[in-house]
Amino acid sequence: MMKKMYPKFKPTRIKWDGDRIVGCQSTNHSVCKGELWECERCHKIVCWEEGYADDLVDLCDDCWYDIEVLGQEYSIANVSTWRLGYETT
Repeated sequence: MMKKMYPKFKPTRIKWDGDRIVGCQSTNHSVCKGELWECERCHKIVCWEEGYADDLVDLCDDCWYDIEVLGQEYSIANVSTWRLGYETT
């Protein structure tokens, strides 16, 4: 009998706190949508409310603004600083 190559994954359940998904680090919106994902540039965890740009789909709104409006490079070294106002676990 052949061993299974992949571990079993449990379906994830999204945890909500009012209109926000627990763990969403966005400061650009007050109502979350969809699921959480990680920005490719700054690694911030945000929900589907961010990242709707057609040209840079794997970026949060803050990184998209830095690149498209401020003219910064896509490089990780040029990521703008952001701080959470609360601790995540």
